[in-house]
Amino acid sequence: MASAQDASSKLDAWLMENALGPHATGQENWEGIVAAAKEEGEVSVYTASGRIAKLVDHFQALYPGITLTVYDLGSVKTIEKTVREQDAGIFTADVVTTGNSGQVIHELLGKHRIFNYVPAHFVDRIPLENREPLLIRVNEAMTFFYNAESNPNGSPISNVCGNLRKRNIGVAWALKTLCRQDPHSWDWQPWCKIQNKWLRLTNA
Repeated sequence: MASAQDASSKLDAWLMENALGPHATGQENWEGIVAAAKEEGEVSVYTASGRIAKLVDHFQALYPGITLTVYDLGSVKTIEKTVREQDAGIFTADVVTTGNSGQVIHELLGKHRIFNYVPAHFVDRIPLENREPLLIRVNEAMTFFYNAESNPNGSPISNVCGNLRKRNIGVAWALKTLCRQDPHSWDWQPWCKIQNKWLRLTNA
């Protein structure tokens, strides 16, 4: 079996050949890139967004001879599929674009399963914090709301992972993406995902 050092050397050689990762030069030969893609015949994208599938016809009209295959998997399955395939020696994905940034950074980028890519012609137009350590495709915001008449002294929420039992239902729904129901009970319980671990909080 090849040693970890041999695998690392092969990976570094591949990155150097393709001017990616630490060997990125900031200059791109698109004619060469398109020619190489035509030789392979297909570009595969693993994504958490179904919107990318709408680009297929336009892409293939722009680059005839290259099939764009989009796998709309959602965030969790995108990461799982990438890891599972690479562990089996299968490297299908050419592009991985997904959410769940903590897991992407630690499980994919941190373990050299993916490498950051920022189009050279966009580098000067994207702030550094939005392109390192990974290029941000979409910035999302979450809004919390509450009933001001029921809470005249201000927001009843001081901690986004706080107890839901006594909170306004609007806040509960807004917090649904951060907190979840105890799988062993029909009653709402304060659970919160912190550092990729689900923790049950005590009553506030």
